[in-house]
Amino acid sequence: MSENAPSTNGVSASSSDATPSFATMPDPASIAEQTPDTNSGARQERPQPKQASTAENIAEAGAGVKLTGAQLKQRKQAEKAARRAEKVTVKGEQAQIQQVQSSSSGRPDVKQRRSSQGEQLQTPQSHHKRKLSNQPPEPGAVRIPFRPGQQPPSTPQTQQPPQPKHAEKRVPLVSHLYPSGKPASLTTASREIHPSVLTLALQLRNLTIAGSTARTLSLLLTLKRVIKAYTTPPSTALSRHLTTHLSHQISFLSSARPLGIAQGNAIRWLKKLISQLDPDLDDNDAKKFLCDAVDSFIQEKVTLASEVIASQACSRIEAEGETILVFGKSSVVEKALLKAAKDEGKKFRVVVVDSRPLFEGRNLAKGLLRAGMREGGDLDGCQVVYSLISGLADALEQNCVTKCFLGASGMLGNGSLYSRCGSAMVAMMAKQYNVPVIVLGESLKFTAKMAVDSLSLNEVGDADALVERDESQTFTSDVPPKQEDAGKKGGGGKKKGGDEEQKEEDEDASKNGLLESWRDHPNLYLLNLMYDITPKDYLDMVICELGTLPPGAVPVIGVHGGDE
Repeated sequence: MSENAPSTNGVSASSSDATPSFATMPDPASIAEQTPDTNSGARQERPQPKQASTAENIAEAGAGVKLTGAQLKQRKQAEKAARRAEKVTVKGEQAQIQQVQSSSSGRPDVKQRRSSQGEQLQTPQSHHKRKLSNQPPEPGAVRIPFRPGQQPPSTPQTQQPPQPKHAEKRVPLVSHLYPSGKPASLTTASREIHPSVLTLALQLRNLTIAGSTARTLSLLLTLKRVIKAYTTPPSTALSRHLTTHLSHQISFLSSARPLGIAQGNAIRWLKKLISQLDPDLDDNDAKKFLCDAVDSFIQEKVTLASEVIASQACSRIEAEGETILVFGKSSVVEKALLKAAKDEGKKFRVVVVDSRPLFEGRNLAKGLLRAGMREGGDLDGCQVVYSLISGLADALEQNCVTKCFLGASGMLGNGSLYSRCGSAMVAMMAKQYNVPVIVLGESLKFTAKMAVDSLSLNEVGDADALVERDESQTFTSDVPPKQEDAGKKGGGGKKKGGDEEQKEEDEDASKNGLLESWRDHPNLYLLNLMYDITPKDYLDMVICELGTLPPGAVPVIGVHGGDE
């Protein structure tokens, strides 16, 4: 107490003579350390200054001390080195924790606790717990025998590493057709995705909506709901920001399934219309104008266009004895056939050719039968014949086909037809039997893109769809209905003979498919192409709402939506 008194008085006396500024006043504790001790008479050495930390440098800078460029550079290097050291320390602690956890996984009785100082995991050594028989004893330790009624723990088998899931097997030749990102799902949807867009994406991904016209209508109606719910951010124009907002919605839809030709043309038309809006136009008026324009577009380019095409196709069907060959399902083709049968009362036969894996021709055949195109129906005199594409030659010969109607997913700039996979085979076979091939499609499906094969412009479907099958749901199925096993009813405990077991194995193989384990074979690939290209040489006529024209005249009509 007596030694510190002079130092305190000395400080107070000096402070009364010259009072320093508040910003540069030193710490009293440091002054006490630097003040010489009058009683000892010996001058104490001034302690060496420690290396300034980052916090001290910041404090100095805030107190008004101006640092040189070299000091600033040194401070930045020190901060960077401190961050790196902290990351290395954290990684080392995590690795040590994982190592301790893996080493103690086979000893469930050992408790783990953290040290209060170093926070390191320690495994307490207990001399009263028995060593498991599957663990090697420590050097010098004596194994304690088990009690008479106690069973020693069984030695666990060597745990095999988990088998990796089958990676998606892609055909290298068409690797550019596979999607690059994750498929659309509830987890991949961001906050700005509209609920109606999310619903449509799931329907497109599951092929609930599969047709080209149906996909285009659903897209336009969904974008109309998005426009209605849109709110322009402050200090931005609707004509500039709305296109960006719609682009996020469209990108999410394309991740569910690639956009078709008609969908792309409709999107380009809508974005062009938005960019031409007057910036001074009120937001509510602009949204109302866009919604009315979408309704007019649907009415003109889809609804009325299909009516005009159906009327022109009816004029190509003779009054009696005509046989029309169709492939898959097309809304325009179906409307033309029903219009010819109901409105004009023509009697003809329809041969529906179908193929796996979608079997879209079933829906067309069912729709025609429900409309009355059968014996004793409302459209008596019209018949419907269903055949798979494997029996196409027999269908052409036995039914005496006179014309072939094909739906279009798109008409390319070189006059080729872009349609459901199998259309090219049907057109070539029809041409072989001198049957005229007529394509029905709206001008909305015309594009300036060109393709000479089905590998440059196409869409890849799910490869497992070629494996999964249920023949009991197929029209041409020859599988008899399942009958209960007589052995189960008779309560026989008899063992089945070799013939019965072989028969059951064959039935299981036919049920599950021979390609069920195709992913296990490294050199086996399955490719499910959704579309194909039919050259214009196998097409005779294209009917659209603008009239009837040869396939080579498609570029003359022009492309809708600015897809040059």
